[in-house]
Amino acid sequence: MTSKSVDDLRLFLGIAAPEKIKSPIANLKAQNDRLQGVRWVPQENLHVTAYFFGNVQEEILPNLVAMIREGVKDTAPFTLTFRDFYLAPKASQPRMIWTRYHKAEAFRHLVQRITFLYEQIDPHLQTRKSPVPHITIARLKNWRERQYVELGIEVNNPDLAVDELVLWQSELTPKGAVYSEIARFRLGIP
Repeated sequence: MTSKSVDDLRLFLGIAAPEKIKSPIANLKAQNDRLQGVRWVPQENLHVTAYFFGNVQEEILPNLVAMIREGVKDTAPFTLTFRDFYLAPKASQPRMIWTRYHKAEAFRHLVQRITFLYEQIDPHLQTRKSPVPHITIARLKNWRERQYVELGIEVNNPDLAVDELVLWQSELTPKGAVYSEIARFRLGIP
């Protein structure tokens, strides 16, 4: 699964951002719409990535869906608590703007469980560090140091209740990524 073929699907598992999360992000975008070098993520693409699978052979998709279903059945719904809007990966050299959430044990456990199960399908999997739960809301290009984003000063974001995950296919186009939903997985349901 390491080399890409014509039949590969670029897949990731994530938490869809509900409208109550998207609305404050839209407000932040409106407050900063004149900034140069900021490409805002379309509202329909806002999500927290739980696991990025990358290029996956289409023929293993049924096994992957069954694996995810197994991985989430014992995970109870949980909440990601809003932390802040953040210039990422480092405020001193930002490439993105995130809605960042506090690390939650339930999120970490879920990601570890999916990683463990996916290693059974792809034994060549590279070890990944535990992700910081966040929503990428903008990508920065040619960012000027003097620009200032009103990150969280007038915008607060609610906590994110997590009761299901979505498996998406991501197709890269010249205008950006286009996501297609493949399956939904309710937490705590066998």
